[in-house]
Amino acid sequence: MKSSKNPKILAVAVLCVAMMGIAPAVTIELSPAELQDGASLIVSGTVSGMKSQWDENHSMIYTDVSVLANDFAKGQARRQLVVRVPGGEVGEIGVAVSDMPQFAVGEQTTLYLTATADPSVFEVFGGYQGKTPGNPQTDHTWSYSGYHWNATYVYYYDNVLSSWQWPVYYAKTAWNNAGSIFRIWRGGTTTRTAPVRDNYNVVYRKSLGSGGILAQTTYWYYTTSKHVIECDMVYNTYYAWSTSGAAGYYDVQNIGTHEFGHFLVLNDLYDSDATEQTMYGYGAKGETKKRTLASGDIYGIKYIYGTFDNSGSAGGVAEAGMEPAAAAVALRAFPNPSAGQTVLSYSLPKAGSASIRVSDVSGATVLAKSFQAARSGKVSLDASALVNGVYLVRVDAGDFSAEQKLVIQR
Repeated sequence: MKSSKNPKILAVAVLCVAMMGIAPAVTIELSPAELQDGASLIVSGTVSGMKSQWDENHSMIYTDVSVLANDFAKGQARRQLVVRVPGGEVGEIGVAVSDMPQFAVGEQTTLYLTATADPSVFEVFGGYQGKTPGNPQTDHTWSYSGYHWNATYVYYYDNVLSSWQWPVYYAKTAWNNAGSIFRIWRGGTTTRTAPVRDNYNVVYRKSLGSGGILAQTTYWYYTTSKHVIECDMVYNTYYAWSTSGAAGYYDVQNIGTHEFGHFLVLNDLYDSDATEQTMYGYGAKGETKKRTLASGDIYGIKYIYGTFDNSGSAGGVAEAGMEPAAAAVALRAFPNPSAGQTVLSYSLPKAGSASIRVSDVSGATVLAKSFQAARSGKVSLDASALVNGVYLVRVDAGDFSAEQKLVIQR
C-alpha cells in the first residue's frame, strides 16, 4: 500500500504464498561467477508446494519448498527436490529471516543450491541472490511490510566480543536519535545464542558461511496482528570485522546500524538511487556511511512508530492500540569526562522511584544507586572508586529508561 503521507514513498514488502515474511539484511553483492562457483547444484524448475513447520526444539520455523526440476545446469539430483529455507508461519506464530528468497507455488525459477546432511534436502546458496527471479527491487526511500512492535521500546542483550559492545551500542543509538517515539535499550550481556525463540532479543556472532550474508536478523511475530514478539541479530564471523572502519574489513557499527533498522522493522532497499540510505541492502569493506541515518531511514521509522509533537505528546502512531510514552526520556552527565564526581540531569515522563546502574564495557554492573525522582531534576553520582575507562550509565524509572556514556578520566 502507499503511504497517505507521501505518495512518492511506497510502504510495501512482497510476501510469498506461504506467508514467509522477509526483511532482507545487508549482504555482499555476488557476481554470477561467484554464485556458480559456490553452488553445488544449479537447477531450473517449478515450485510445486510448500510446508512450514517447527524444528524439534520448537525454537525456529523452517519451510520446505518442493521443486519439480526440468533442467540441471550444474550437478545432478532427483527431479523432485526439497529446498529448505528458514522462516514461515505455523498457527499463530510466524518467523521472518533476513536474506532468504521468496517462493510462490506455480512459479518458474532457477536456484543455486548446496547440499545438506540429508541427501534429499538442499539449501539456497547466497540467500535471496541464489534464486532467479529474485526479490523485487525497492526503488523508494524506505520499505515496510506492516510488522512492528506493539510497544515503545525493546531491550537487546549482546553476546559479542567486549570490543564490539560500544559499536553495537552506538548502532542502536542512531535510531534512538531519529525522532521516533520508539527506543532500543541495551539490557546487558548474555550467554544466550541466536537465533533462538527464547523471549530474549540477542545480538550474537557466529559463522554463517561464505554465501555473502554479512549479518542476519530474525524476528518472530503474531500472524494475525503482525506484532513482533522477539528479534535476534547475528554477525557473520566468516568475514573479517573491524570496529574502526579499517580498509579491508567490514565495520561493526556500520552493519549494526543497518541491522537495528530491521529490529524496527524496516526492509532493505536495492535500487541505485538508495545507495546513501542506511537501509541500502549491500555493504562494502571499509564502509562507515551506514552509521548515520539518511532522510528515508528517518522518515520510515517515524512513519511506523510516530513522533513527539512540540508539546511533548506523541503523535502519528502507526496503529491504534499502541501505548506511546507521554514524554521524551533524557539523561545527561556533567562533567563528562569526569574525575569521579558527576551530576546526572534527567527528564522523565513522571515522578517516582528510580535507580541508577553503571556498567563497564563487559556489561557488568560496577555501581548502583536508588533515588526518588521528580519529573526532571539532578542527582549526584560518586564514581570516584571506578578506574579510568568508558562506562554506561542507565536510569530506570518504572517502564522508562535513559542511557548515557560516561568517561572516567583522571
